[in-house]
Amino acid sequence: MSAPAAPARLAALGVPRTECNHCSACCSSFRVGPLLPEDVDRVKAALPVVAEAFPDHPLDDVFSEEIHRERPAVFLRKRDGFCTFFRKGSGCVIHSAAGSEEKPLVCQLFPLQLMRTPQGQVRIGVRPTCLSDHRSWQTGPPVPGEFISRVLNHPMGALERPLPVGEDVLLRVLGIPDLDTAALLSFLAQRPTREDPPDIGPWLEARLAAVLETVDELHALGPDGVPGGGGLGPVHPGTSTAQWLRRFRTWLASRDSDALGSWPEVPEALLPYMRDALKRMVFVGQTSLFPTLPWAVLAYIAAARWAAAFALHAAPAHFVGERFCKATSSADPLMERFGPLMSSLLIILEGPRVQRALVDGGPPFA
Repeated sequence: MSAPAAPARLAALGVPRTECNHCSACCSSFRVGPLLPEDVDRVKAALPVVAEAFPDHPLDDVFSEEIHRERPAVFLRKRDGFCTFFRKGSGCVIHSAAGSEEKPLVCQLFPLQLMRTPQGQVRIGVRPTCLSDHRSWQTGPPVPGEFISRVLNHPMGALERPLPVGEDVLLRVLGIPDLDTAALLSFLAQRPTREDPPDIGPWLEARLAAVLETVDELHALGPDGVPGGGGLGPVHPGTSTAQWLRRFRTWLASRDSDALGSWPEVPEALLPYMRDALKRMVFVGQTSLFPTLPWAVLAYIAAARWAAAFALHAAPAHFVGERFCKATSSADPLMERFGPLMSSLLIILEGPRVQRALVDGGPPFA
């Protein structure tokens, strides 16, 4: 008789907290999958319930076969940039009609992420690519323990990811109480002190132009990468990430020419959230989506600096005609501008083609 498996050793940087703001970013920014065979069966079983609750919602041809890690895999089809089961005003129709447990596992998990290390430890945290993360990271409701137990016992609940070289050192650096992006840049550039950080203003200006040019190219492509498809993923019109990017670009076009190349440090009031979010990104292995660990940190710094400039200088005029009452009436409008834009930029920078635009030409220092 075989011995029972040892319980997983859970590790977290703090209590995982999240609260859905129904922004739809998770339903539009990513490919929904790959689906497990049980996911496919569960979705098929939920279709009659969904059809009864939403008789006019299209439920034909809901799956698509795509290449994932050089192998064919099943995904939920996307329509007009959104998951086929997304319905404006209702959110996920599977969730609404049949309950959250009938959704695919990848949908149930987001933005929670579990990562199994080679040493058998399971790390748990909330990804900062949720547009509500800036609101819930400290005061949101904790992720229910029963849900964590259920996905922890699922064979596919935790991603198997190696620990990148230098991760332990970086996490210690990120624990410095007054760390800002300038000090982090000094660390990446291996400067002897943090008082002389490299000037990355010109690099930020050039890379932003390249990133936006690539976004425009992607906007003209369809799901198969051919022209005329109306956009891919988060840059598709109508998605939350696309809306935040449009606000950012509207502000960018009106920016004072004297400020060109000026991308300020993240304001002190926002640094606690920025540091915490970056630690979580490293801790749960989201950095593996980038070529190297330093490039992941540089992408994060770029998103934070761009979002900080927008948060500091964007005016209400940049939101005219949009439902943005939460940001304008919030007790912390600076965070309401910074948080979701930074998350949106991180989502966009995770795309391989956009990443190539970011890393082209090498890092901003020797």
